Amino acid sequence: MKRKITAELVIWCFPGRLEKKMTGFNLKNPKINGMEMKTFLKWVIRIIFWAAMIAVVVIFPKTVGAIVAGLLIAFLLIYYFIIWKIKKWLAPLKDLDLFPMQIKITQSSRTKWHHTDKIKAIEGSLTSLGYEKIGEFTAGKMPGLNLDGFIAKDGTSYALAYDIQYMNPYVDFFSMFTDGTSCTFTNTVQPPIFERSPMNPMSRFPELGIPELHGKFIRERPSNEIRKFSKEEFIPILEKNYADERDWQMKCAQDQERLSRELRENFLMRSGWTAIEWEKKQNRVTFIHDRLKGYEVVDIYRSCLDDDCLEEKRTEEENNAKELFKLKPPSLAFDEIINNLPEKTRPVKILELSIPITATAYLLPERNVEQD
Repeated sequence: MKRKITAELVIWCFPGRLEKKMTGFNLKNPKINGMEMKTFLKWVIRIIFWAAMIAVVVIFPKTVGAIVAGLLIAFLLIYYFIIWKIKKWLAPLKDLDLFPMQIKITQSSRTKWHHTDKIKAIEGSLTSLGYEKIGEFTAGKMPGLNLDGFIAKDGTSYALAYDIQYMNPYVDFFSMFTDGTSCTFTNTVQPPIFERSPMNPMSRFPELGIPELHGKFIRERPSNEIRKFSKEEFIPILEKNYADERDWQMKCAQDQERLSRELRENFLMRSGWTAIEWEKKQNRVTFIHDRLKGYEVVDIYRSCLDDDCLEEKRTEEENNAKELFKLKPPSLAFDEIINNLPEKTRPVKILELSIPITATAYLLPERNVEQD
């Protein structure tokens, strides 16, 4: 009777799974009749676990067997409870997209603010500055992000408060102009992840409070003719502005990739390097030209700094580089600043290119090379 009950328990725990034939293993494709190897091993472990429990119940005396079986069942219940809690916690992240190409903003009637007191304080500040609340919103596949929208009474700007779970709330002031351009002033402490389009610049002032940020926004936004807003336009304008910005960023990335590919092709034709030499050194070849952004050239320069250099010295060198790249084009600034590096870490100029653009090919220092 005991064996019958135990057998039925095993079948109940593995409905339909025991009917799969576990044959036909293929090294090139680790599946067993359609079952992935990972799933197969998981079920093998479970079968061994249950088989061990059955053996304990059958072989050992009733008292010992019951205790051991109870402990095993308790362990199994705790295990599945933890897995269930983890899956429940991760469920909101299932459709998470940190940088979607488009966002869908929807109005929310019962927003669960992460920083209720701070949001209320922001609302009070914006109201005192002459802004009227439009509503509370969420943004599509961005769980954990709540938005609080406001419009200036004269319709010349929007204000948007961001409430993110693990960050302090911050505010954007946003205006558009009749020529299609826009400007945004923000006090977020989050550094920029992507470059902004020249049509939609964003100025960051994390040290400013809301009244100070608003005053700076009103004084320093472009003097172009301002496009008046309405409450009804809030969602479509924000969605379009975001989509236009992501399209521009994607186009820039594609153009940069195409330029890099053409520079590599021209380098290979003119350098005279053999295939073996290119294979060995290709990861150390970099192209410096004036279409690079300052931070990109700083990253290249940072990779050339001596690993033995003190952290304070490295920071000083990086700051000097950043200041120089603000004053001069990347090609001139890079050529000047690498002359201050020791010879063992100084990039070597290989070739001057003129197609598809004027650029200089450098061979970066070899890093982490094992010494014989």
